[in-house]
Amino acid sequence: MGGRFSADADGFQLDLQPNRVMHFDWPTGFGQRHDVRLAGQLVGWRDEAGGWRFGTPALRVQGTDYAADVRGSVWFQGDGTRPWLQLAARIDDVPMTVAKRFWIHSRMSKGATDWLDAALVAGQVRNGVGLVSGDLDDWPFDRNNGRFEATGHISNGTIRFQHDWPAMGKVDADIAFIGPGFELHGGGDLAGVAVNRFDAGIVDFGETPLYVKATTQTDTGALLAMLKQSPLHATYAETLDNLTAKGPAKVSYDLLQPLHPDQGPGHMLGKVDLQGVALTEKRFALAFDGMRGQARYSRDGFGAEGLNVRHLGEDGLLSLRAGGFVRDPQQAFESELTASLDAGALLDRAPELNWLKPYIAGNARWTIGVTLPKVAAGAKTEPPTLLTLRSDLVGTRLDLPAPLDKAPGVPLATTVNAQLPMGSGRVDVAFGQRLALAARTHNNQTGVQVTLGSDRVDRDPPASGLVVNGRSGSLDALEWIGLARTPDGGDGKDAMPLRQVDVQVGQLLLAGGVFAQTRLQLRPTPSTVEVRLDGPSLAGTLSVPNADGGTIVGKLSRVHWQSLPTPAKVPSDGAPILLPPDATLPARVRGQCQRHQPGQDSPAGAGHRGPAVRQGQAGPGGAAHAPVRQRPERGPAAVPGAQAGHRHPGPLAGHGRRCAHPGQCGREKRGPGRPDAEPGLRRPTARRPGPAQPGRRLAGRSVGLPAGRAAGADAGACAQRPVAGAGARRRACAGPAQRDPAAAPVDVRLP
Repeated sequence: MGGRFSADADGFQLDLQPNRVMHFDWPTGFGQRHDVRLAGQLVGWRDEAGGWRFGTPALRVQGTDYAADVRGSVWFQGDGTRPWLQLAARIDDVPMTVAKRFWIHSRMSKGATDWLDAALVAGQVRNGVGLVSGDLDDWPFDRNNGRFEATGHISNGTIRFQHDWPAMGKVDADIAFIGPGFELHGGGDLAGVAVNRFDAGIVDFGETPLYVKATTQTDTGALLAMLKQSPLHATYAETLDNLTAKGPAKVSYDLLQPLHPDQGPGHMLGKVDLQGVALTEKRFALAFDGMRGQARYSRDGFGAEGLNVRHLGEDGLLSLRAGGFVRDPQQAFESELTASLDAGALLDRAPELNWLKPYIAGNARWTIGVTLPKVAAGAKTEPPTLLTLRSDLVGTRLDLPAPLDKAPGVPLATTVNAQLPMGSGRVDVAFGQRLALAARTHNNQTGVQVTLGSDRVDRDPPASGLVVNGRSGSLDALEWIGLARTPDGGDGKDAMPLRQVDVQVGQLLLAGGVFAQTRLQLRPTPSTVEVRLDGPSLAGTLSVPNADGGTIVGKLSRVHWQSLPTPAKVPSDGAPILLPPDATLPARVRGQCQRHQPGQDSPAGAGHRGPAVRQGQAGPGGAAHAPVRQRPERGPAAVPGAQAGHRHPGPLAGHGRRCAHPGQCGREKRGPGRPDAEPGLRRPTARRPGPAQPGRRLAGRSVGLPAGRAAGADAGACAQRPVAGAGARRRACAGPAQRDPAAAPVDVRLP
């Protein structure tokens, strides 16, 4: 210091010379030396209370990058204690970074000073004012025993609240260092997001953490751009990079940053109130409009439950969860969309299932979930993203053979599980317990495995095409045969050609008949569908042509025919057909005999003991038939759905008929009252047979398939039949009885 000094026994005066540089060094306080120039007057005097006072009416302090006008006094009490300060200063506009030179390290934690050094990046402090009043023995005046205050206004400042988050720029805020801490109130811009209001501070530099609270009204596009510059991008880069957003949102931010090791983990959290936002996900071509609701976020992730959205013109609910907000700790990300969606639009996104599009129509309420599993430490590959869909299909129609058909109003619990992107893995579908489906695409070929009667397939999908197996309580064979046919001859244009069907059916419907416990096998060929049937009441093969108007050719080695009392439809859920308690299942048999003229060779050839069979005979209505070779075995027989003790509604066609005249042989029996009944024929008096039971064999008999009148069939001799009212065999026509003791196969040809 330098200047003109004058004094006496009670006081002194010093007129300072401003060209002199004073060095102020406080190692335990500021930690660095300050070089200043002083201009003005200093005075000192003995205080009446003891000790000395030093003061200035006006002192100009000029540092290397700051300046201030100071007035006040310092009282040294002379008792070995710290002095009493009464000082006030007006600070010139100064760079905000100058404050870093005034941290009192002996009173502030290292965590606090490190954060302050990193946080104050740039800006100007204007209108600065400083005030100190109190005994330094009571510093930092946190018990209302003094006052330390330094205030100013930050203009165009830059503050970094967290080292790994973008710094807040364009800060316009009031700052105040009061007692042992500081406060900051204002606004700014965080990576393009306008922050309307924020409050930050440290209550006590030596003991408490940093807090930051902020609110803003901004556009979600700017908010998304900011998140891409945040630490969240390191974890959710793929998700954030594929999102675009537009629309207003209100955002709140709450940070508690520990500055001491014993202060716990702290937190960083907030809320986003979406106010009609449009959101697009580019990877999966998803677009949501009118998004409203609240999302929460933290340092560990984000979550939003039940956001109101519009998707494809339909209202829905969207939930998003990531990091610490997931419900399954094994997942890194979870999302769910519940909305009414068109089945065709969903299938357009699934190449493996697009072949179903012609058979499914309508809208239903779907819940679509996407989950991204966590990557295990040290894993070389990332686990696939999983897609899950759930719906009751109310509003959607399935136009497939039973048990795969469904009316729009019938619920059917359905789930779909797949890997994303579609086409990268296997797709599993379950329609309740009706069927399970698994599809997989490889080398541009899709293979589909369908298992009936289960919610999961029991084998891997084929390399290409559709394969069906499993069990069903009931099934219509002709509908499945129709599904397997390719009327165009199989030109290779079918997106999902049927390779094979192999199912076990509790009740198989075939052309008006019902057959219990039958195995149905279908194998398409370029020109036909080969059908194999195997069960206790029906066994044989059919060959169904693909071309329209072709002839169905088949061989049946066993036929136990039972007709349903009324036209029956297979239950859509594949359950067995339920009949009323008094329902009966009549066996429909049409047969005829023809007198064998003595000396005439049997059409079957010499030595043939039974009646000849002319293969390929069919009536005008499509009823296939063959001569009756033997009568049914004695005893009632039941089939599924029939009740013991119930009578059939009428006699078997031709039952008990006697060919008294050659001209009457070969004519079908007509009941009384029928307009086409032939005169002179009396109604037979045969007992109505009891309920049919398994084991009643009609092998080799003429079986009336759906409708129509049987045409004549040549027979080498009259067949034997039960006679009305008697259980013994009687001759139905004149001539020697001929009977084949073995049940020979029947060839059936249907137009």
